[in-house]
Amino acid sequence: MTDVTERLERLARLRTAGMITQAEFEQEKRTLLDAANPTYTTINTSGTISATATTNDAEAQPQHSLLVRSFALLGLIALCILMFAAIGWLQEAKEADEQQEQANGVGAQAAVQQWVDETANGIEQAVAQLEQMGDDVAHLQPTGWTIGAKRDPMTDLQVATATTRIAAAPFMVEVAITCTGDQGLVYDFVTFNEIGQPENFRRRITDKGDQQTSFSVRVDRAPAFNMIDSDMRNSNVAQLISLTLYEQLYFAETAARGKHLAVQLPLENGDAVVQIDQNSPPIRRMLDNCLKGLAIRRAWVKAHTTTS
Repeated sequence: MTDVTERLERLARLRTAGMITQAEFEQEKRTLLDAANPTYTTINTSGTISATATTNDAEAQPQHSLLVRSFALLGLIALCILMFAAIGWLQEAKEADEQQEQANGVGAQAAVQQWVDETANGIEQAVAQLEQMGDDVAHLQPTGWTIGAKRDPMTDLQVATATTRIAAAPFMVEVAITCTGDQGLVYDFVTFNEIGQPENFRRRITDKGDQQTSFSVRVDRAPAFNMIDSDMRNSNVAQLISLTLYEQLYFAETAARGKHLAVQLPLENGDAVVQIDQNSPPIRRMLDNCLKGLAIRRAWVKAHTTTS
């Protein structure tokens, strides 16, 4: 490059001395520069030849391309590292969830086992308490309807009975239905507290000094009606009665026609609401037969009763 500079300075002195023209100077300068820095040429759209890149530019392009590829490779490596890190994190999270689920399962199983043990202990204690208290609290064991029939040795009437025990927390109510041939039908509601002792009804004293209790009965979806029981020989027993000899006593028959009874019993320590299902075939058959007998007997009594 120093030789080219010296030759350019020499050409400049020759031009200054007038030994060469300006055009000759430019031509010689271009020749020197082209010789010192060769170019490759392309043909442009106009068909003329022009220099498009120098050797230094041609060398810079591969270097730039290599740099771009290097950055792309680094980015790809970083992306792979992030992907592997994410996969590892997901795997750890999954293992942690599985361990937590396993721990929860063990805890739930332990809780269930504890509940089973406590329930079993409670049942054993209740049975032991019942055995200790004797037969008077046998009604605390809820059962379905128990239906039976026998002949009254004094009247030769066929007596059909149905009994069940219904929980009305914290009370227990024993429901007994008795159909005495074609003479009458009686519902007895006998109430007990949670430890099997009689639970008395709330009573009021009338002006005549009688003791009365009032309770409500609803048959199916009909409006409820109130009953007043004045016969309180047993303070934990209330009754619905139908007698064929008295047309005004038909309350038990009304109850027997229903498929479902709801009875609200006012007790000293709160109300007991009893839901009674009368739609199962055995109890339904017994009640229907009793209702037929009562209807026939009531019609006969009415036909043979004379008024003076």
